[in-house]
Amino acid sequence: RGIRPLRYSQSSKKQQGTGAIAAICTTTCLIFGQQKPSNRHCPSICRLTTVSPFTMAYDTISNIDAIIIGSGFAGICQAIEFKKNGIHDFLILEKESDLGGTWRDNKYPGAACDIPTALYSFSFERVQTHTSHLDHMAMLEYIRKVAVKYGILQHIRFGQRVESMVFVEDGNAHDMWEVNVNTSIGESTATRCYGAKIVVTAVGQLHYPRIPNFPGLDDFKGEIIHTAQFGKRGKGIEDYRGKKVAIIGSGASAIQILPDIQKVCEE
Repeated sequence: RGIRPLRYSQSSKKQQGTGAIAAICTTTCLIFGQQKPSNRHCPSICRLTTVSPFTMAYDTISNIDAIIIGSGFAGICQAIEFKKNGIHDFLILEKESDLGGTWRDNKYPGAACDIPTALYSFSFERVQTHTSHLDHMAMLEYIRKVAVKYGILQHIRFGQRVESMVFVEDGNAHDMWEVNVNTSIGESTATRCYGAKIVVTAVGQLHYPRIPNFPGLDDFKGEIIHTAQFGKRGKGIEDYRGKKVAIIGSGASAIQILPDIQKVCEE
């Protein structure tokens, strides 16, 4: 898989990242996508409190010790290390309504851990399984159980998409980061700002599709889809029955999806 860190800047609204590309075409079909964050600034500093991913309320605060952006493997691990080292005043900002990162978003047929599971688990919380490579649902369940066991859920604020960060210096010990976010509760959205002494980015990159600008791509009349878009588009293996499919790429995602696709497609 190609890996490139996500980049945010005030001068460019385009968010960049890469993932494995598998284009499923029904000659008739291909697979890809992009995200474009906006840059907004919120002067106030707020904390979002939650009872569950679906019950949210705001309360105003001055600042907190730390913010983690993202609740995938890296974000959950960082949160656990904070607590182990006596840092408890922190938040995890998550743009979606659930934790899990790439294992929450990648739901294409055959999605699974592409290295032995024993090597893809926390050293302090080993996966208990006899299966060498867990599928995406098992990996998601694993990270959820870890978050619950170590008391991380109460620190997560869902529906919080980070748009920009500014480090504010006042020449004394009160220097801090202002983290500007777009919040979403149901169909309502608002711009909010959090203040923190430390910001840790754990945004990942495998759920942001990046499709090369192939000559003639715009002229293709079939469906174009990236493996990372299967879950959000509600696609399933039966959607490709009897169709002609082309898979672009030969990385882990392409290799995983191929066995299931070839069982139902015409060619």
